Amino acid sequence: MYGDCATLNLKNNNNKPMKLISACLLGVACRYDGKSKPCEKALKIFNQNKNEFVLVCPEQLGGLSTPRVPSEIQNSTGEEVLFGNGITAALLKQNGFKVSTDLDL
Repeated sequence: MYGDCATLNLKNNNNKPMKLISACLLGVACRYDGKSKPCEKALKIFNQNKNEFVLVCPEQLGGLSTPRVPSEIQNSTGEEVLFGNGITAALLKQNGFKVSTDLDL
């Protein structure tokens, strides 16, 4: 457990722990602009060990649509937002409107 968030304990057929990887890095069109951003290093690692990864789009899992207005984390880190460890963080859209609140963390 990390704060109030439960950890995923996924295992593959060989009883090895699964790893999460951003789907857009593997060519899935789930970015804010409806495109992907393939990463050669991520693709190489994934292709060598496909049964060890779960593809995710954190933004879609958080309820954001694709395409969407670009947004970024400010005054915090992604880990602090993910685990809600009491650090005040905000996800801000490009136009300056706040997407998340302290209550969302």
